Amino acid sequence: MRNLVFLVAVLICGCAQTPKLVEVVDIEKSNAVVVEDLRPAKESQGGKFMALHEFGTFRVADNVISPSALRIFQHRAFERLANEQMQLNLKVHHLVCYRNNRGDDARVLLGAGLGGPIGAIVGYALVDHRHFSSSSVVDSQTFEISQAGEYTRALYSKEENSNGAAVYIFYIETEINEKLAITRTLSSKPYIDALEDAIQFHLEQLTKGLP
Repeated sequence: MRNLVFLVAVLICGCAQTPKLVEVVDIEKSNAVVVEDLRPAKESQGGKFMALHEFGTFRVADNVISPSALRIFQHRAFERLANEQMQLNLKVHHLVCYRNNRGDDARVLLGAGLGGPIGAIVGYALVDHRHFSSSSVVDSQTFEISQAGEYTRALYSKEENSNGAAVYIFYIETEINEKLAITRTLSSKPYIDALEDAIQFHLEQLTKGLP
């Protein structure tokens, strides 16, 4: 019973946890790469959206893993771009992740409401656990906070996520040697896998046409 209550609480709140250690091979090789972090301070911090209409959405902290999302981006950029002819000048305007648990939370809570602990377990069993990922290039207007609030960045269309699976949504805007790219990645994969997909797609866009 206690485990079930804890599960429901985590699904609803997206509770903070100790950073998960991630092994990144040869990460020390990119220590010298200078990254100008121009992000708004809150983008690296976790935060729940508390209004009723914002149910099931929150901002994911940069340090849920160690090394952080920004440090991994720095290293992947080094792997893809560093060479003797090219000096990296990397500016990060946005690198932020949102979590949308709305569909999963609703199924668990509905099950709990209808059938108590057993119903919650049944509701969790109905959650879509299949993994998928999709990425796209966006413009700055797409990223701007709408009048409805920041939580709207954590929303998706029916076409993107027809079963309402829990997803991470990454927005990345960076500039390398004066070339700018803005991308969005939606993924139901575990956080680190979703992050790697987002970074890979972003760097592909950012490096098109570069020597």
